[in-house]
Amino acid sequence: MRRDVWLHDIPEQGLIFDLSASDDWICSVLQQALGDLYISQCNVSGNVNIQLFDDNIHLAGGLNYSIKAECSCCLVDFTMPISIAMQSVLIPSHVHDTTNTEEDVELVRGDLEIAYYDGDCFDLGHLMHEQIVLAIPMKCICQDDCKGLCSSCGIDLNKETCSCQDMNIDPRWENLKGFKPVTK
Repeated sequence: MRRDVWLHDIPEQGLIFDLSASDDWICSVLQQALGDLYISQCNVSGNVNIQLFDDNIHLAGGLNYSIKAECSCCLVDFTMPISIAMQSVLIPSHVHDTTNTEEDVELVRGDLEIAYYDGDCFDLGHLMHEQIVLAIPMKCICQDDCKGLCSSCGIDLNKETCSCQDMNIDPRWENLKGFKPVTK
């Protein structure tokens, strides 16, 4: 969902957007970015501070919310808190040098915090959407000491213990069975 911020609306001391679950705009951005992971009744909090320095726009802030997740180890559904710290610099697109399109350019970490805008406004919704998508974890774990599922019978080892014995030893590792490390 678009949220245009006009440069002439940014006062000298900066502009602060407080983000909360009562703000339909941030809830729509979360819903679009997260899809099925979105929790409609979750607590949302955060803010974005926008400062204008000449033609450059500095954004800093954070966003806290929760997502629906499935543990990658034990497959249990759980609610996972997410906390995003944001910092970005928006530069007018006419400043961007596009003459080196033939060469490979190596990006450094600071380059990832730079974006470009056209005209007299920028879309805060697009920037927030991007940060929310980037914060989706690749692997969700329900707890630090999750034991996962038994590879033989599939029982959740966090709730029960199984009597399976790991009899399927890869024959390539059979010789290591009798190995005992030397202690000093």
